[in-house]
Amino acid sequence: LFAGDELSSGVSAHLSTCASCAAEATQYTRLIGELAALPALAAPADLAARLARVQVTSDWAAVSRASLVIEAAFEDLDVKCDIFRRLDTLAPTGAVLATNTSSLSVTEMGRDLDHPERVVGLHYFYHPAKNRLVEVIAGKATSTQAFQTAWRIQELCGKTPVDSKDAPGFIVNRFFVPWLNEAMRLVQEGVADIATVEAATKQGFGVGMGGMEDHRHALAHAHLH
Repeated sequence: LFAGDELSSGVSAHLSTCASCAAEATQYTRLIGELAALPALAAPADLAARLARVQVTSDWAAVSRASLVIEAAFEDLDVKCDIFRRLDTLAPTGAVLATNTSSLSVTEMGRDLDHPERVVGLHYFYHPAKNRLVEVIAGKATSTQAFQTAWRIQELCGKTPVDSKDAPGFIVNRFFVPWLNEAMRLVQEGVADIATVEAATKQGFGVGMGGMEDHRHALAHAHLH
């Protein structure tokens, strides 16, 4: 968000969080600004103006002024559904409600809402400032207008959107999980140790991190399965 082009055209963003985390989130945005200002990182000339458009809040009422809301809670369907029920009553009628889930059902998150047609999946990849890929997922009730709006916003932000059906794991995680499983089996069966599997993965496939090195995906995989 901060290192990319998302805020370069005057778009304002609210980072909504719980009250106990708001101070930490404010400190985090300040730290991002300090790091991005280092000469080696070639920060944009308008960095200060971009960061000034980011506001941290713990007030759900801020949603009433949003055109796009992106939920990014941990991967628990009940938690996400509860958030969407609140968003459905607070967000403006024309607002798009998006989930950043990497594997859970977009359709299920909108099932009990008054306006499920505006719910869409926007799965960003780590690190979003460097990885431009984003999966855009339409649930069974998602309207064409909501999908196209979400897609267009990604293009305006310099992202590379791809269209995925609402299926478990979507596109990338659908083939990443078997890949991770095989990496673990190689270690479990004694074919090679972790360091060797990771090095072979990075060299052979030209990726920055191996499956086990990227522990966030490993933990998500363990939780979902």
